[in-house]
Amino acid sequence: MPVHRVIALSSAEGFTRGLGRGAKELLPALDDVTGGAVLLRFAGRSDSARRRFRGAAEPRLVAIERGDIARLHYEAPALGEALPDLYRQTTLLPLYPPREWTAFELVAESLRDVHAANADSDRFDQAWLRDVRALKTALKHGVRRVELVDVAETLRPGAILDEDTVRIAGELASRIPKPRAARIVGKLDMIRHSTPSFELVLDDGSRVRGVLTGTETDSLQALFGHRVVIDGRVVYRASGRPLRVEARSVSDGTGEPAVFSRVPGPRQIAKSSRGRSQTEHTGVNAIWGRWPGDESEQELLAQLAELRRT
Repeated sequence: MPVHRVIALSSAEGFTRGLGRGAKELLPALDDVTGGAVLLRFAGRSDSARRRFRGAAEPRLVAIERGDIARLHYEAPALGEALPDLYRQTTLLPLYPPREWTAFELVAESLRDVHAANADSDRFDQAWLRDVRALKTALKHGVRRVELVDVAETLRPGAILDEDTVRIAGELASRIPKPRAARIVGKLDMIRHSTPSFELVLDDGSRVRGVLTGTETDSLQALFGHRVVIDGRVVYRASGRPLRVEARSVSDGTGEPAVFSRVPGPRQIAKSSRGRSQTEHTGVNAIWGRWPGDESEQELLAQLAELRRT
């Protein structure tokens, strides 16, 4: 059963006469932020091509309430209902967020770490921070504050998007080192069959989280519990510590020397962080100009639904 969630938009002028340009630009950008948070938590990276996770947990905008503050009403699937195969897995430690949470709780959890400027967080990666920075356009055109009103109470202090949020996200993104190609050896200790992820135990006993980019987890069955070698790249946190290993291939590592059983550190820090590229048919450009200036809520909802289908 869908869960009702509300996002409140604030501006100096209010929204009694319509949403305005900033709010219209905000909606698709907010979709990217929400979808990226789901993909990061379940697929291991916010720009993953594994769209089934994003699609299953995607909130649906069902009503718009105008006034001094605009209230966007969503129906959002509970994660446990949206992805039941994942939550049926029995483990000693919880692998996933609380089953009653929605995608908005995942966004709020990541934003909490952004507000705290937590450079060692694993709740965001560079692609997701760039999606947050993309909200800057909407904030320039009238929207001053976005608040996820009714997420879990413990997450509400971080459930805010404003100019400070965008600024901190940009600073964190600029500190993330560039990914580095790597060959890593260790024991394949955990395979998450429903997601493209695994864990590797290095010779010193430390653990590394991995994400498959070129194969499916079924191909790892024969290697489970054995020494393997991973060819891929290391993705880092803003602190410079490894966030994940993206594996192009995982193969038998018998006889591979211990010198490769480590995760290399970054070579350099990225000097800049640019927003996601757009064409005339993607991003904000895909919707800008498609709404009349005096659209009704029904027309706006219908056009958003059509945009998601394209």
